[in-house]
Amino acid sequence: MTDHKVDWSKVRHFTQDEFDDPLYPGSGKLMNYKVVYGLDNLREMTQSPIIVTASVDVYGEHGHSGNSYHLARNKCRAVDFYIKSSLTPREQYAQVEKLGFGGIGVYYCWGVPIAFHVDDRPYIKIQRWVSRIKGEYEYLLGR
Repeated sequence: MTDHKVDWSKVRHFTQDEFDDPLYPGSGKLMNYKVVYGLDNLREMTQSPIIVTASVDVYGEHGHSGNSYHLARNKCRAVDFYIKSSLTPREQYAQVEKLGFGGIGVYYCWGVPIAFHVDDRPYIKIQRWVSRIKGEYEYLLGR
């Protein structure tokens, strides 16, 4: 793929609008292709629905930091989601880890057993973190 855009006709389990910034309909077209295809592959691997909770943040109006990979100026390279599955949180994490995302966040505070952030940061800058503790992220690897 040379243009690095999502070919939505090849995405099996999601539609472009699932990635829209709620303030900017149609902005899902800005999503990074590796993130969308990775999530589509995860849906296939788990055979379970995946609910996107945050993706494109066009102008940083949704509480993301200025260097967030969700932002349009940073090429919309992140998505937050949870998996509607009977897999344990450990099993879900193992499936997410297989996709090779540079950044993976794990959240236990969204009202579901486990939720995730994944992003397409360079793998050389790998980061893994678990929820916020007293307002700060607890980093497991890298920073």
